[in-house]
Amino acid sequence: MRNLQWDEEIDEHDLAYHQIHSFFDAFTLRVSLAYTESILQSAVRTEFWNYRAPANLLHFRRELGKLIGAGFFLQDVLEDEEATRDIPENGLPDLSKSEDFIRPSPGASIWYSIPRNLSVSAYHNPFKAIRRFCQLRSEPEWMFTLDNLTEYALANTSYTEAFPEEDLFLIRKELCCLIEASHLIEVRKNWEGPLELE
Repeated sequence: MRNLQWDEEIDEHDLAYHQIHSFFDAFTLRVSLAYTESILQSAVRTEFWNYRAPANLLHFRRELGKLIGAGFFLQDVLEDEEATRDIPENGLPDLSKSEDFIRPSPGASIWYSIPRNLSVSAYHNPFKAIRRFCQLRSEPEWMFTLDNLTEYALANTSYTEAFPEEDLFLIRKELCCLIEASHLIEVRKNWEGPLELE
């Protein structure tokens, strides 16, 4: 994310929203969660990553790194009228309003678009999940973790042997929450077209 060049007039938040939009143009929610799971599973085994071609993994890692950068740009957003929803009296998400969580695109499925890792509060305000993600580690620490997971997914040694102190369950949950929260923002924001970058 930091390596993008943009006109000084473009707000960092707009650039972050653009990056979220670009991420989900490249990967559906279902595919991005599957890649995340597969990276983590391969990183802890002593077998090579075989979900798809290694170039696909490297492309996903680069795009996920940009999504993480977008999250750090958006961590100070408390709420955004377009992306947040009021909590109903019963406190539960209204899943009958699929327009709140499914991106209208060919092949989109309600079943695969329902966020399964977010809390009810983060479903209504996805910026809460982004703030939690950013508070867990700094951006360089997340990038270091992502680089190491990618490296060990492509190697025949285990990530847990090199980093036994790491809580992979927490890493998995927070990465999935970031992806799902970003997806909700992508679905709920009104896009007026591509952001013009120089």
